[in-house]
Amino acid sequence: NVNIPSSVTSIGKYAFFYCSGLKSIYVYAETVPSIGAGAFNGFDSENCTLYVPKGTYDVYRYSWGGLFENIVEFDATNIRNIVAEPEVQENARYAVNGRRLIAPVKGINLVKYNNGRVKKEIVK
Repeated sequence: NVNIPSSVTSIGKYAFFYCSGLKSIYVYAETVPSIGAGAFNGFDSENCTLYVPKGTYDVYRYSWGGLFENIVEFDATNIRNIVAEPEVQENARYAVNGRRLIAPVKGINLVKYNNGRVKKEIVK
């Protein structure tokens, strides 16, 4: 399977050149990405399904010159397509002078999380 995000505006030359084992491509872009020369040369068009956002079947069929025999519309906004991020947890807490804290203290605390982010927190 290949997933092409909605932010993609073009597929480069030979991107899927001779990818004969390609079985499905999910395109989330409602605006059809342009394709470079040879992008799909040698792929198995009979055994590969192109999944496109609901309401875009005709646009994809004609924009890509009939490259795909099997085009299926799907709900590109479906909740199943959302990638869950792991729960963010506090790793460490510091005072503004750099001293490590074992608990929140009155004033500005710098809180470092397990995803690498640091947040300023005002404790009253």
